[in-house]
Amino acid sequence: MKTAPPGALLLVAVVPVMAGLIATLAEGLSLPAWRELLSEPGLVQALLVSVSSGVVSTLVALAVAHLAVATAFVRHRQATLRLAALPTLATPHVAVAIGLVLLLAPSGLVMRALSPWATGFEQPPDWATVQDPFGLALIVGLVVKEVPFLILVLLGTLAQVPAERLMTQGRVLGYGGGKAWFVAVAPLLQRQARLATVTVLVFGITNVEMALALGPTRPSTFSLLVWSWFTDADLATRSKAYAGALLLLLVTAGVVAATAAASRYLLAPGWQAWASSGDRALSLRLNGRAMQLWGRAVLGLGAVALIALLVRSVGGTWRFPAVWPAQLSLSAWIQSVEDMQPAVTASVTLGLAATVIALALVLAVAEGLHDKPVARGRVAALLLVPLVLPQMAFLFGLQTVLLRLELDGSWSGVLWSHLLFVLPYAWIVLAEARAQLAPGYRIVARTLGAGPFTTWSRILLPQLLRSILVAAGLCFAVSMALYLPTQFAGGGRIVTVTTEAAVAMSSGDLRSAASYGVMQALLPLALFAVTAWVSRSVFTRRRGMPA
Repeated sequence: MKTAPPGALLLVAVVPVMAGLIATLAEGLSLPAWRELLSEPGLVQALLVSVSSGVVSTLVALAVAHLAVATAFVRHRQATLRLAALPTLATPHVAVAIGLVLLLAPSGLVMRALSPWATGFEQPPDWATVQDPFGLALIVGLVVKEVPFLILVLLGTLAQVPAERLMTQGRVLGYGGGKAWFVAVAPLLQRQARLATVTVLVFGITNVEMALALGPTRPSTFSLLVWSWFTDADLATRSKAYAGALLLLLVTAGVVAATAAASRYLLAPGWQAWASSGDRALSLRLNGRAMQLWGRAVLGLGAVALIALLVRSVGGTWRFPAVWPAQLSLSAWIQSVEDMQPAVTASVTLGLAATVIALALVLAVAEGLHDKPVARGRVAALLLVPLVLPQMAFLFGLQTVLLRLELDGSWSGVLWSHLLFVLPYAWIVLAEARAQLAPGYRIVARTLGAGPFTTWSRILLPQLLRSILVAAGLCFAVSMALYLPTQFAGGGRIVTVTTEAAVAMSSGDLRSAASYGVMQALLPLALFAVTAWVSRSVFTRRRGMPA
């Protein structure tokens, strides 16, 4: 296989982000725009809601993920936990948010299940259980969506940590399973998961798609305010939107820095005092049920939200407080599928194209860097820039760049914007997998006269196949979930399942939104199922081969 220089990958993924950021800076550094922005009513409250929802949801999601991984490791159920996390992980944010609205709204499934026998309600109460002013529903939604992601990250880093040996040493010293884990293993896992945690925190503060369905409205989150200014028909608000994007970038960077400082100077001393206190309590065996409950509750809530999506999409008349629709109609679902065919086609073609291009680029570059860890680390750091920056900080400017290249509103422009977010995940999975392959196989093949392509296709590719299949499913799911990149690069002319789901949710058409949400969930899950079947079919005859 021919290798590709890292510059080819960075040209596709990093240069557009930097160009977009520079364009945003050029447009947003306007004194009148900043004066208008700072005089905006409710600005401070919007920023507080954004920051609090992002920080609280990240802390809760991180704690739940660590508890779930700890109990799964002690009970040797990592594979079960990974499988349980997959459905919610593969489901895009908009679909999860719509499902939670169907659960938590005053007329949602939770209130229906309790009415009228427990609540006495014959009509939906006038309660703000979603879009509440404190952002509690948004926090719940972010936790439900991010816990599976963090679980998969922590489970993946277990291979890089001698967890079994550390747990054995802790038990020999008389520590309970819980304290042995959180003293010896969890800090090492968290060190490896720092970038993933930053990604979750940045998304929590700056997300738009989940805030559209679950976030407060008076005031809304600051990211929604900036989005509304940018999409306003009055072009005079555009300069304020650019200034708002820069303010969002500054606030997010400040929160990330403050969180890092707090963990180092406040949390670390307390943890060290607890670790060296001599207290050997906190046994996972004694508290396993309570500790498992958190992970099961979050993953279960995500699963029930998906079930609510499915029921609402095929349900007919559904009057409160009936727990079940008066009738289920597949004909309505079939009609919905016919209506959403253009959006489904666009989503699938974009997802598959982005996945294939990302896999090809990453494999070609990783092949040339498999024995250069420093260079791989630098490429990874640059590719992760779109994930650790607020999307609006560079997507505003990227749209300007696409306009100058005459790619705005084109399929190619949307595909390029998707690649910015798909490539980092492909690199995370495949670059390290290639680097960990033993060099002896390649050396023996070349010694026996095999050419570079034969060596790669017959020797290295079979060993990488499982990682390629995992990366393919992950890349497709990421592409399916992208809302803001599709809106900015597509200019409203490229319609996907995700954009249509958000429109239906904003218009209050819950049945249509549920139908789109189900399709959002089914497409990535279908590809994950196909990749799992291919992996199982291939590797049943290759037992013992490194994966």
